[in-house]
Parts: sequence; C-alpha cells; structure tokens
Amino acid sequence: MIRLIHQARELAFSIGVAIFFFSGQCIAQGAVNLPNKTIRIIAPAAPGGILDQTSRLVGERLAQKIGQPVIVENKPGAGGMLGIQAMLKSDPDGATLVMPSDAVEGA
Repeated sequence: MIRLIHQARELAFSIGVAIFFFSGQCIAQGAVNLPNKTIRIIAPAAPGGILDQTSRLVGERLAQKIGQPVIVENKPGAGGMLGIQAMLKSDPDGATLVMPSDAVEGA
C-alpha cells in the first residue's frame, strides 16, 4: 500500500512538472492559443482512485498556471475506452484533455 501511494505521488509530480514546463514554455513563446472556456480533463477511471486524484491535482495546478477553470470528468468503463471515446467526440478546440493510464495504453 505504501509503495502504491509512493508511486502515485511520483506520477502526479512527474505529470505536474511536465504540464508546468510545457504550458509555461508554450505560453511564453505565444505558441498556444488557449480556448477562452473551461478546460475539461477526462479521467477514464472511477472517482476516488489514483487516476482521479492525479487528474484533480493536475487540473488544480493547470488552472493556477493558465488562469482558467479546469474540471475533471470521470468516464469509467470498458478498460478506459469510454473516456477515450468521450475525448474523441469532443470539439477539436484544445479544451478537452484525457489523463492516460496504463490500462488505456495497453488496450
């Protein structure tokens, strides 16, 4: 259990650092035109799990960084494919992200 918590913290930290670095570089260079609306992160897992908690942590940090609201929407089922399908059906405006998991990547 302790190992799982440690791995989740490492994953959250790594994702947070990547988003912080990437968004800061792109915004500073003017390379990204952020949509002027709520950013949606789809977590293809049940609420309360590690992926949900990581998604909420990343969403919180992303909202602070870009100054726009970020919501996390859980779409569990079919080994994560329902979340991927929801992302694919969303508008291609850059306002919808999906949090990857090893279950989805392996599918």
